[in-house]
Amino acid sequence: MMAQKEPWTVNTLAQLAALAALFNGLSQISGLSPYQPTANYIFIKITGRKTTAPALRTQLLEYDIAIRDCSNFVGLDDTYFRVAVRTREENTRLLGALRDVVF
Repeated sequence: MMAQKEPWTVNTLAQLAALAALFNGLSQISGLSPYQPTANYIFIKITGRKTTAPALRTQLLEYDIAIRDCSNFVGLDDTYFRVAVRTREENTRLLGALRDVVF
């Protein structure tokens, strides 16, 4: 069973805490406008610096961080992306990379 389990399973309270912490961290980065999450990922609009979700995705891959470029979703443009809530360490690394790379 251990070989088949999700790689980042956590209990509900821990997941809610991680979601809130990541959302708060994203809200503090100038140029990002995260939407209030209702799942284990956060939907974000780039509002500041002239960059795009595809460009951001490419930059973050250099940090071994993958984001979901949402520019191909109906009704959205290239300023939308989403991130999954992961472990504390991974979320901290994501926030740091976002601050370093773009904002």
